[in-house]
Amino acid sequence: MKKRIYSIIIAVVLMLSSIAAPTKVSALEIPYRVDVTKYTSDEANASAQIREQVKAHANTVTVYVRTKDKDLYAVFNRIWNNAFAETTNPDEGDYLYWQMSSMAASYNALMRKEKGSNTYYTKYTINVDYFISLEQEQMLTQELNIINESFGFTETTTDYEKVKTIYDYICHNVTYDYSDNNMKFTAYAAVTTGKSVCQGYATLFYRLVKMQGISSRVIAGHGTNTDVYHGWNIVKLGNLYYNVDATWDAANYNHGHAYEYFLKGDVFEDHTRNDDYKTKSFYATYPMAADDYVEGVEAVASAETVNSTFTMNKTSIKKLTRKKISFNKIAEATGYEIQYSTNKKFASKKKMTTTKTICKFSKLSKKKTYYFRVRGYRKAGSGKIYTKWSTVKKIKKIKKIKK
Repeated sequence: MKKRIYSIIIAVVLMLSSIAAPTKVSALEIPYRVDVTKYTSDEANASAQIREQVKAHANTVTVYVRTKDKDLYAVFNRIWNNAFAETTNPDEGDYLYWQMSSMAASYNALMRKEKGSNTYYTKYTINVDYFISLEQEQMLTQELNIINESFGFTETTTDYEKVKTIYDYICHNVTYDYSDNNMKFTAYAAVTTGKSVCQGYATLFYRLVKMQGISSRVIAGHGTNTDVYHGWNIVKLGNLYYNVDATWDAANYNHGHAYEYFLKGDVFEDHTRNDDYKTKSFYATYPMAADDYVEGVEAVASAETVNSTFTMNKTSIKKLTRKKISFNKIAEATGYEIQYSTNKKFASKKKMTTTKTICKFSKLSKKKTYYFRVRGYRKAGSGKIYTKWSTVKKIKKIKKIKK
């Protein structure tokens, strides 16, 4: 798998005040007027614009954003990353992301006072290079449709049978490409030349299984040699995901050996994910099976999945008075921690623990405002793991009524 080459060049035009200092600033002619009709305040819309331009293989991608967030670099990261979020379309999400060989982005911004607050009119420009041309991309889609038809799947074909058939097709028809060319990083090369590297194997598997409505992700990381980037897939069967590595199993097939990396559980030998693919949020969204797939056997989620899913939970406070608090139950929680403070940022706080969802307390001064939040916990090994905090609720101080 090829290491991504990304860079951000920042060009900022400021009026009336300043924003968070960028790493590089270039002088630009100040645009005293701005055509506001070009700009969107909807970040999802901005991401969709980027997605469509990248799908069209635009070498210069532009998007105009209106925002009150002064961290324009953070705004870019959000809209850029969301442009490659997972969708139901096989040619979007991970596939689209890994078709770019490099990108360099810049932005310039005009700040204006609007209704008493700063508003930033920002033009983001992203220069993108691709591994293959748009024409080759279109040819690949045609070929994948032909391959998909050749599988002969019917309404009675199970998801396991579909995944196994697709995996067999790739392992039996694609060999590793040791040449020095960029096309080898693509599913296009895997299909048209029968050769590619792990990125081509993984993106081809991704497209073919998603054409069957089966969820998959491309996972970036390292293999046995930690100095070499590697890529593989996870694929969903039932309610859980399993690891597959068609690159290494294609080598096994070519040497007359059985598959070793097909539908493996969360502990995937000789594979280490990059940090982005082992966060609690990722595990909660893509829950992994503890063990290897066995047809007809009910799968169990891995410990990392169970813990990550639990930490993403969140209770809500139902009722709060000066004498009692009640909140919603969290599944699998063995207890709850309640924090309260006279400081809304909880700089100075007190806490209580309880195993019930109703807790009584006393000695709260009527002359003070109190802020409350709750989270659940459960034991994990020798310690505890916690859920997210609930939304903060407060009890206002009681004002004296003048006679």
